[in-house]
Amino acid sequence: MTTQQLSAGPAARPSKIQIYRVTRTGIPRFESLPKGDIAQFLPVTQCPACNASGNFQPVAYIGGTSSEEALGLVLCEDCGHVTYNRIPSESQLEHYYNQIWDRAGRKQDPLQYKIGPFFGFPWDYFHDLALPKSSKILDFGCGYGNGMLCLQSMGYENIYGVELGEQRVRVASRYFPGRVKGGSVTEAYEFGNEHGPFDLVVVHHILEHLRNPYETIKNLVPLLAPGGKILIAVPDIYTESPVYTALYFAHLHLFNTASLMRLVKRAGLFPFKWKPGQSQLVLVASLAPDWKPESGNFTHEEPAIDKEFTSKLAGYIQAPWKLASSNKIRYLFHFHSYRIPQYPQGYMPLDPPANLWFGWARNVLARLSFLDQRRFVFRVFFLAIAKKIFGEGKIPGDELVGIKGPALRDGGIPWITLPSGDMPILVK
Repeated sequence: MTTQQLSAGPAARPSKIQIYRVTRTGIPRFESLPKGDIAQFLPVTQCPACNASGNFQPVAYIGGTSSEEALGLVLCEDCGHVTYNRIPSESQLEHYYNQIWDRAGRKQDPLQYKIGPFFGFPWDYFHDLALPKSSKILDFGCGYGNGMLCLQSMGYENIYGVELGEQRVRVASRYFPGRVKGGSVTEAYEFGNEHGPFDLVVVHHILEHLRNPYETIKNLVPLLAPGGKILIAVPDIYTESPVYTALYFAHLHLFNTASLMRLVKRAGLFPFKWKPGQSQLVLVASLAPDWKPESGNFTHEEPAIDKEFTSKLAGYIQAPWKLASSNKIRYLFHFHSYRIPQYPQGYMPLDPPANLWFGWARNVLARLSFLDQRRFVFRVFFLAIAKKIFGEGKIPGDELVGIKGPALRDGGIPWITLPSGDMPILVK
């Protein structure tokens, strides 16, 4: 089905699932996009990963009171890549990240992420990469500087960062003065001109946020020194909650191994996947066709994409919404499945008594501002008590949403919206 056909509406119109926030604060924050903003998004006619033309399967509709207003979540049948049938313009994305996104994280600081042998290394694939400590590294999209701090703790000193968010630049610059620039590809080239080409360019959880991830990778290739490499990390779609998949607007793309490998190959690179990755996909790629990582923890094999693969992927994304539309549940927790392995589906229905107790206690704790630096400890303590009351694994601890869902018609595609018709979104 092409994008144009999708925007014209499905043959059988599904009933709409109305969604509303229950908890007031949490790890993600619940907001919305007006229908007018969605109407200005630009159509996607080719797969952003493999470049196939219009071979999209609709998975869900989000927002809107008509099929023309709703945003379509679609799956490429050639590579399994998941994206929207319309994507914001560059100016709309800039507004989103400088306003909604940046505002959400103004109290964050990289020191909240403990780094060291006791706590573990968030970028532990660097141990298998075995990059010399003298390597010149660019962290493209460095955020608050967490990754740069991690690399520094491993003994790397020749590190630089580029970041678009103004608040994130201010925080990262406190830890790496003169080593962080505000901006994007242009500023990355400025660093390249000032300090020479890079042995490694890291693109850590950035591609899923971009309008055109392929163009970004292609534009970063000239920054590489001879023998240089690009390291890319993105969320694995099966470790993202399907509730996040539909509502976490910041992720415009959801990759699987095949779709990410195909994107990287289009840019003229030869990729290897890091096999131990469980919560994310990690690729390291070089321009040299004969290069191969020394560690056996990397593989260059690309999985095959067939009807069974895409059907399973679509079913995973649709599962919580089809459950919601059955009128059997009223509340839904969502969380990353790797955080709670006993619930690999990434979501969980919650009964009303647990919801009321948890929502009240969480909101009280979250509003005690003096706990900002200690809230994690209180959350762990609170969850331990909650598990004693409601049973192990019953209180995952992310945002709780309420649902009013009429039964879908046979073959209907989930349609998730707010009573106003606006698009519900989650922001971290």
